[in-house]
Amino acid sequence: MATSHPMSPSPTPYGSVRDLPTFQQLSQQLLGMKALSLFSSELRAKAAEHQQLLDHLVSTVDDFYEQLGARNWIFHALLSTKKVRLLLDESADAAEAEERFIALYQDHRTLRWWISTLNRQPGFQVRMRQLRQALNHYEDRQFDSCTLHLIAVMDGFVNDFQPAVRKGLHARDAEDMTAWDSVVGHHMGLTHVLKTFNTSKKRRVDEEVFEVFRHGIVHGTVVNFNNVVVATKTWNMLFAVADWATATTKAAEPPEPQAGWPEAIQGLQELGRRSRYKEGFAARRLTADAPTFDQDPVTSRARALLEAWERRQWGKVMAFLPPKDVQRMGTRLAIQMIKDTLSEDLVLNHWALTSVDYNRPYCADAEAAAAVNGDDGLLRIRFSNHDAHGTISVPGTPDTDWYVTLWTPRQFFSADN
Repeated sequence: MATSHPMSPSPTPYGSVRDLPTFQQLSQQLLGMKALSLFSSELRAKAAEHQQLLDHLVSTVDDFYEQLGARNWIFHALLSTKKVRLLLDESADAAEAEERFIALYQDHRTLRWWISTLNRQPGFQVRMRQLRQALNHYEDRQFDSCTLHLIAVMDGFVNDFQPAVRKGLHARDAEDMTAWDSVVGHHMGLTHVLKTFNTSKKRRVDEEVFEVFRHGIVHGTVVNFNNVVVATKTWNMLFAVADWATATTKAAEPPEPQAGWPEAIQGLQELGRRSRYKEGFAARRLTADAPTFDQDPVTSRARALLEAWERRQWGKVMAFLPPKDVQRMGTRLAIQMIKDTLSEDLVLNHWALTSVDYNRPYCADAEAAAAVNGDDGLLRIRFSNHDAHGTISVPGTPDTDWYVTLWTPRQFFSADN
């Protein structure tokens, strides 16, 4: 039976990731899985694996905030827990951890990918040109102008996000920006950083600062903020604001009904199918000269995608986005995102599929020799098999298909190019 979300109009920041509603729900599901595991050794192993993953997530996020929260860094949803865990373990102190964390943002492809995900929200989509300008300035080490661009984007996005409120980020207090069921809702997360962000600086500050003092930066009383720390903290806060908006939208949606015993039994059956599939999986690579190449399902999907891209048929390209993403964005915004990404920056001149590599369960890489913007190179597009709800599925299962795993076209290019 469906129940209302366990939240108040102004949720309280979380003391730990363990306090998040999703984590508590997963913990309850894990208890149920452990009870059912009495009947299945496979389920016992899966329960132990899930417990390990949950413990890893909690320790990583909580340790991150313990080391870097006081320095006004936020753990947002785009961060890799594996990379963050590694940098925390390998850093001698918080200063070194901060330096290594900043390096994550300075990876060219990573930051571009993170920015592309913001296209899913209309308030960022209309400000994508300004975000790209901020990225150019960041990469050119023009950190002060990058910071100013990002502050304007955040203020405008928050102002647009709730039309009935019409308050920019600078006019919000901590209660306004408390994120429900999100890692940025940690008590050392977004609400903590906002206190520094909204600190008033009415007298001129000549010494170099390493915090995002929005008032002083915008009004010219903080004059020495042209450094990578301030600019990266502003990017970090921007992605946290995006998470806040996602969490706020999610909180307003009715919860899904809880699963009962019939669903649990179906889950066991599905677990068995996946287990048998993974045990029997053997990596294989089809090349264009193979007799079955043209009939291969990933070949067909890749060919249709590249044809639609080359012909600039953006509505057809949308069919290769995960349906859940299209549903969340809406058809108009999804098509606009594709058009903005491909129409000018990446013009596909010609192409020829060369291989499909089934190198891991549920996934396949299609490769093509192609000319983009007149330059010859290699495209590598990763597909994964799942249903319309985004659930990874055994290939060939009814109502599933192959969809592009990472929708960031610059990720399509081989690292060799």
